[in-house]
Amino acid sequence: MRIALRLVAVFIGVAVLLTALWVVSLGVVGFRQLLRSGGIGCATAAGWSVTFLVGPFAAIQLWRLKRSGRIGAAVLFLAAVAYYGLGLALWRSSEASLAMISVRIALNLAGLILVASPAARRVCST
Repeated sequence: MRIALRLVAVFIGVAVLLTALWVVSLGVVGFRQLLRSGGIGCATAAGWSVTFLVGPFAAIQLWRLKRSGRIGAAVLFLAAVAYYGLGLALWRSSEASLAMISVRIALNLAGLILVASPAARRVCST
């Protein structure tokens, strides 16, 4: 379980880094266009905010096997499930792959189940 939780911490750290690179690549003009695109754009910006506010803390604390890292990781996974679930239910365009959205929901649910498991609670009890 310790190895699995540390792998999740690395996954979160990489996700934060890739998200930061994506946001920088958009630039100011791209970010403004995203916000003007309606609900999905605002949800995306909110998701990025959660990623940047909670992600680094969760990655570091989960690597240290701290309870706060487990909770932070759960918040991130739950936010991702909500984002992709809402996107699927409310904003899915014909270009959006149902399979890819489903995979992302499933992976985030698996992460949530892992960090919420009794074994993870025991490992991160201090």
